[in-house]
Amino acid sequence: MSNPFYMGGVSYSGITIPLIIQEIHNGNEDGNRPEINIKGFLIGNPLTDRNIDFNSRIPYAYKVALISDQLYESAKEHCSGDYINSKNALCARDLRRVDECLEFIYDNHILEPVCASSENAASNPLLLQPLSRSWCREDNYVYNVLWANDDDVQRALGIRQGIVKDWVQCNGDHYEIGKNDTDTYSYNVESSLPYHRNMTRKSYRALIYSGDHDSVFPHVGTEIWIQSLNLTVESEWAPWFVDQQVAGYQTTYSHNNYSLTYATVKGAGHTASEYKPKECLAMVDRWFTHNSLKPVYNAIGLLNT
Repeated sequence: MSNPFYMGGVSYSGITIPLIIQEIHNGNEDGNRPEINIKGFLIGNPLTDRNIDFNSRIPYAYKVALISDQLYESAKEHCSGDYINSKNALCARDLRRVDECLEFIYDNHILEPVCASSENAASNPLLLQPLSRSWCREDNYVYNVLWANDDDVQRALGIRQGIVKDWVQCNGDHYEIGKNDTDTYSYNVESSLPYHRNMTRKSYRALIYSGDHDSVFPHVGTEIWIQSLNLTVESEWAPWFVDQQVAGYQTTYSHNNYSLTYATVKGAGHTASEYKPKECLAMVDRWFTHNSLKPVYNAIGLLNT
């Protein structure tokens, strides 16, 4: 297979894609045929390391002014940076106070409304009042499910009858993503970071991107694990543009023949392409064609915007 092959995904794919890339690489090394011409991968809003990503939620909430200076400093002191499992009463107290601050914030995008149909709404009667009802992104998901399960739609898409019993927006069997085992899945890989380290020794290209309003797997955690790879910075943190407007910020890294581009998508949530499709398409297109995300200037202004 001579065509260049890239893998892409979002969210929990941050765990699975590096593992699959490693398996493909091992298969090629072992002489499996056909050989897959793997060139790289791209992952958006990734879950990469349970400890890093989950623990980044409170620092992120602090950065975007959802919790106070005093509460953040208290939690940092009493929990010693471990906000997943409280180890003392003072830490547990601070985490309860954090939960109270964040309870009615929409995790996928901190600026969007919490849905009356969401789990959080059940404990807040105000969200169920007709006068307070506003548009909610999760309403769209209801229509997605109805559309995808329609027999006429499935026939039009060429889906063989019986393959999909009930299409769902998200697989509830792994709803506790990375937290606990479920009836269907056992979580025996809590981090794909070792696989990323392996790939830095290969000739691969990587694009990692995050919506900067995502508090599910915040960009804060993604930046921590990327820094832990100890790569060489090729281009410093700088804005990238679409239609001559800042679409986010990016930086690039390398190690021998390995290269990694990291980008934030301004105003996007979890996941970035759902909120900012035009910007994400431009980002991915530039990356695939080996063009810089950064603006290129000529005498009349910006070129790649």
